Amino acid sequence: MLGVIEKSGNASIINMSSITGLTGYFAVAYTASKWAVRGMTKSAAMEFGEFGIRVNSIHPGFINTPFNESIQDLIKLSNGMNSLGRAGEAFEIAKAVTFLASDDSSYMTGTEVILDGGLTSGGQFKLLANQFNNY
Repeated sequence: MLGVIEKSGNASIINMSSITGLTGYFAVAYTASKWAVRGMTKSAAMEFGEFGIRVNSIHPGFINTPFNESIQDLIKLSNGMNSLGRAGEAFEIAKAVTFLASDDSSYMTGTEVILDGGLTSGGQFKLLANQFNNY
């Protein structure tokens, strides 16, 4: 497959990771796999750039999907911690993928696109501040 991509001279590989690939998390195997995707993305970006191949990763936070219906309590907690106060939607991830696949991102490679409503930018502190303000 890489040979076909190389011949294009202008290609984009988009890897799907998670916010757990950016921070510690209690599920060791899952977290390790997401960190691996992050590392693979950066290494591939370095290796494939000379062929005009861009490699980036997307790191979604909590997204409303049928798969996540079983963790609604966790999503509600997350909503209280992220800056936007809500879970993401699948179409928002799709828009990021579309951007990374387009020529609009022609100078981006090895980049991590974080779609988490601001959760990893200090969400736990928002939750603590909200709790503190209740006293």
